[in-house]
Amino acid sequence: MRRGALAVLHQYEPRRGGGLPGAGSASCGAGGGETGSPGGPVRIGSLFSGIGGFELGLERAGLGEVVYQVEADPFCRRILAQHWPDVPRFEDVRAVGLHNLPAAEILAGGFPCQDVSMAGRREGLDGERSGLWWEFHRVIDETSPNHVVVENVHAGSSGWLPSVRESL
Repeated sequence: MRRGALAVLHQYEPRRGGGLPGAGSASCGAGGGETGSPGGPVRIGSLFSGIGGFELGLERAGLGEVVYQVEADPFCRRILAQHWPDVPRFEDVRAVGLHNLPAAEILAGGFPCQDVSMAGRREGLDGERSGLWWEFHRVIDETSPNHVVVENVHAGSSGWLPSVRESL
């Protein structure tokens, strides 16, 4: 069956036992830090938020609550503000990190596809837009979430997926 995008790419070993309900884990050596309260909602952070599809799905699935969103497009930020009026929003993924993002156990996002899409320039992760993956990676390294969800186009995934997996 052909799918349009990648869903769960990688799961980190939970920092203090537990983890997501029904989710297995693959060890990746995440560091220390605080987690959500036991039995309480898991905190969800979002990069390249768009209009909030990941956030909406994760919240509706009962996995947790959104604690921040990062989105460059002004129209999308207005939509996000309508659905999550009290959630902090940031405009530039290059300007966020451990110094200004709330803690989150889940980090989700779909980095720009223009350079990795079969219809795009095919510059890969070195391209100007899809190269923002490395900012996503930097945020993962700085914030050490327990779980990471990365989304991008299926067509062309042979060009970006191996590099993304290897970098994690």
